[in-house]
Amino acid sequence: MVPIGYDATMAAELKAPVLDPVWFLLRQLHFGEFHHDGGSSPVDIEVTLAQAQPSRMRAAAGGQEPAEIRLGRSPLEAVIEQEAVANDGLENLRMRAAGGLRLQRLLRAAGLAAQADVWAGRGRFVPPARAVLDDEVRDWYDTMAGRVPDARLIGGQVARIVSGQDTTTVLAPGELDVLKAWQAGTGIWEHSARGQGNWDPEQLEYRLSAGGVVGDGEVVLDVPEYVEGTLDWYAFDVGHVSLGLTGQTGVTRLHRLPVPLEFAGMPNNRFWSFEDPGLNFDLLELFTRTDRRPSTATMMALEFALSYGDDWCQVPLPLPAHAVCQIQSVVITDCFGDTVTAERPAGRWNLFRPDDPQAPDGLGTVFVNAAPNLVLDGEPLEEVHFLRDEQANLAWAIETRVPAPLGGSRPPAAPAEPGPSASATGTSWTLAPVSLARNWFPLVPVADEAGRLAVGTLWTARDARPGGRVLGELLPGKRLHDNEVPSEGVQVVRSWQSARAIDGSLHFWIGRAKIPRQTDLAPDLRFDVVDP
Repeated sequence: MVPIGYDATMAAELKAPVLDPVWFLLRQLHFGEFHHDGGSSPVDIEVTLAQAQPSRMRAAAGGQEPAEIRLGRSPLEAVIEQEAVANDGLENLRMRAAGGLRLQRLLRAAGLAAQADVWAGRGRFVPPARAVLDDEVRDWYDTMAGRVPDARLIGGQVARIVSGQDTTTVLAPGELDVLKAWQAGTGIWEHSARGQGNWDPEQLEYRLSAGGVVGDGEVVLDVPEYVEGTLDWYAFDVGHVSLGLTGQTGVTRLHRLPVPLEFAGMPNNRFWSFEDPGLNFDLLELFTRTDRRPSTATMMALEFALSYGDDWCQVPLPLPAHAVCQIQSVVITDCFGDTVTAERPAGRWNLFRPDDPQAPDGLGTVFVNAAPNLVLDGEPLEEVHFLRDEQANLAWAIETRVPAPLGGSRPPAAPAEPGPSASATGTSWTLAPVSLARNWFPLVPVADEAGRLAVGTLWTARDARPGGRVLGELLPGKRLHDNEVPSEGVQVVRSWQSARAIDGSLHFWIGRAKIPRQTDLAPDLRFDVVDP
């Protein structure tokens, strides 16, 4: 049958008018479509969920006690990576001087210039006993002594005055308000009192557990391996070692209008509407090539797109940043007024949720993270290169940058002087080179611990000690895992980092990163070199 159009514009034909709509309703009744078996549409979805932010964190290495945390105003990377900022000895002299200068500026701005000089005498910069100073550091001490107070020394005095413990120090009018303002603004960086924080020196990575009370009990999330960059939700797994949290939280019921799921190339469900030409299923390989059988995944994706594309809906759920969410029930109300409780998906439904090997069924736990858009790294404070030496049957840890007293970093100590030359007569067996640089530390395999490396010293520099924290944290009886030093080598960098939180506030902290080795350093140690 060929349709005949009587309108040159075909406007009437394209309208597709129905002259007897009651006939369509009768046909639907005859076919049983009013029983709505699979023909209804969802109009309301009620989601019952429990949510909370992690409130406690514990490093996976070191046996430290869990520490209370408060997320929201700080990026999660800052909370996890932050480590103690040393302010004793020759550490961070410029930073301590900046804190003292800030107090003097506040005092002078309040008309208390005389008190600024008084505090310079109370917190006088004095070099540590038996400290070896170079000319630059010695000149710096001479310049600052008696002129600028040491923030480390005056910090405790100000705390006692503000808290009322010190009642003997005579203060000028208005000086107490200045001291309170200085104390409130000293923490410009994220500072941890737990040493290296969550860094595992034996694995050269961050490892931790974070937990919170969600719903009826405790939920623990583990970060088994995190080395650098931004930390997102897929780095977390569900943990099963309790952090000691108890209690319960309330549940929230949300009613949402389902929104049809849309994707490129999906069939159009409107009458007389052309399909989107952006995606052409005819160009798929299974239609253009007949010598290869299409895969099951391809056929499933095609079946979903062509046959069931308009049967899926999405339900947006507003959740706060850094929230652990557990969906307890989903109740769907269709256009006929019937309600259906959605069943949990069978099998390992791992899409967008942390992995939980002990509970493979169900939706499980969803962690919503808010990673910063950009994390800025400063100049390295410390840099250590790890490389393998197959000829010597050991590995090497090479410190190329160590922290400097006046901020930043500097090259390590100069190489040791060469040893005495061989005898002029006869033949001798020597090493080449005779002595390595003092910043080369051998990583020796441990006999009774398979797959572990211990930090040693050179035969020509037995008194050498690491100048930074990365290797220094391995000295107190800890062993580096052998698989952390691949054949191509790696390097660990400590540096100041900064990022903005979701509220726009700026945060600073010291973090570490393990990246592929980017230098051409190579061991050149050779045994039994004949020197005629």
